[in-house]
Amino acid sequence: MIASIVLAFSVVGVCGVLMAAMQSNKASESQATATEVARLNMDSLAAVNLDDISPENGSTGTESIDGTQLADSDDADVVGQLTYITRHPTQATRDLAVIAITSTTADGQRVTLYRLATRAALP
Repeated sequence: MIASIVLAFSVVGVCGVLMAAMQSNKASESQATATEVARLNMDSLAAVNLDDISPENGSTGTESIDGTQLADSDDADVVGQLTYITRHPTQATRDLAVIAITSTTADGQRVTLYRLATRAALP
């Protein structure tokens, strides 16, 4: 009888550990999905010139990146923002900006990636 009770508690304990491991694995997969979607969008934006993301003339500060420039994903919602650090009034090649891509999965896992961008041609 005592052996049955000990065995029952052992089974319940093992089940609890397995459930915690499954939840942790699900969260890791969700975080990986959010990271993958954010990287995909950041890489595609890094491949184009800043002129294609934002016009040369405009306000300083933060502006949203047009959704048509972001890859659509069934696994995560993606939002892009462009924040100007400097915006030169006469020489657009001196413009510096930070691109931020935020990817959020259905269960709330959020990843934000940042990249510095400029209009200047790099050698």
